[in-house]
Amino acid sequence: MPGIDLHPAGRVIDLGFTAYVTPSDLGLTNVPKGDLVLDTSASKYTVRPTRSRKARHYTYLAQAERVIDGDTLLLDIHPSIGAFFRERVRLRGIDTPEIATAEGKRAKS
Repeated sequence: MPGIDLHPAGRVIDLGFTAYVTPSDLGLTNVPKGDLVLDTSASKYTVRPTRSRKARHYTYLAQAERVIDGDTLLLDIHPSIGAFFRERVRLRGIDTPEIATAEGKRAKS
């Protein structure tokens, strides 16, 4: 989980995908600013510092709602904090023709 940052709403936990939650929304108080990980293993939310790479914290459980075309998916993304985001995601490094084009129709057949 990403860290605690200052935001116009005050101190918030950045969930990624431009979504934020305040520590008080999770029943947390006196949360320091910095790179923290949210831990739910004790059946309640706690935070602890981490030295791991930030990219790791932006890895979420997701379920494919539908395949839009060969390189685009509609995903339900769960940031493990009791919320989910529905996002259209393009797969990096994969280039397939759009379905509505002549190339896409050939690829589909």
